[in-house]
Amino acid sequence: MKNVKKLKKFWVNIFFDDDDIQNHFSSRKLPTIEFFLKYLQLDSVKDLNVFEQCCGTGDILNVFQENGANVFGVDISEKSIENAKKHYPKLAGRVFCDDARKCFFLSCEIVLNYFSSFGYFEEDNENEKIFLQASKSLKTVGLFLLETPDFEYILNNFKKDFKDGLFTRKSKIENGFLVQRWTGPKNFETKIKIYSQGELKQMLSRYFQDVVLYEENNRLIWVCRKTI
Repeated sequence: MKNVKKLKKFWVNIFFDDDDIQNHFSSRKLPTIEFFLKYLQLDSVKDLNVFEQCCGTGDILNVFQENGANVFGVDISEKSIENAKKHYPKLAGRVFCDDARKCFFLSCEIVLNYFSSFGYFEEDNENEKIFLQASKSLKTVGLFLLETPDFEYILNNFKKDFKDGLFTRKSKIENGFLVQRWTGPKNFETKIKIYSQGELKQMLSRYFQDVVLYEENNRLIWVCRKTI
């Protein structure tokens, strides 16, 4: 409970509930449906049930909904869910404010966790609950797509300072976490746990029978299949 309150105090009250910051991140170039179809090895998502963990302002869910999927999403940020419904009215009644570690939607063909939405708790078992709920949501042979930073690339090409749009980021490695101090319209700090590819594959393999890793522009795309 202490970690949940700490996470909400940072992510919700400072980061995601600020309009300027939300607008900054909403301006990111979104993956196309073709991008997802390529990695999921599907021809179409029409009529498939798709659940997105940590769905934010609904940008990716909208891509799937526009291509015929039945979509659902949760996010811990009330402001993000409010903006998702505002920007994409068809998502009303399909996105909810809740903790992704506690939520699942039955009979899904696809579960998504995108835009570095994993690894913000200090305890591995708390982070791993994301995978448990993804597995519970999926039908047999359903697919879980997880996007994470490529920490091996980050550590090998480490930059202490760099510009990110409106913000300047100062980075450091501390006790197994990538800690970044953001300065700009608002000043705040992010902290994400560093997992090696081997560690993540081991964690994912506890919930999925087939785990395949792809690399895309210094990011990692994990595609996991539930076969039992």
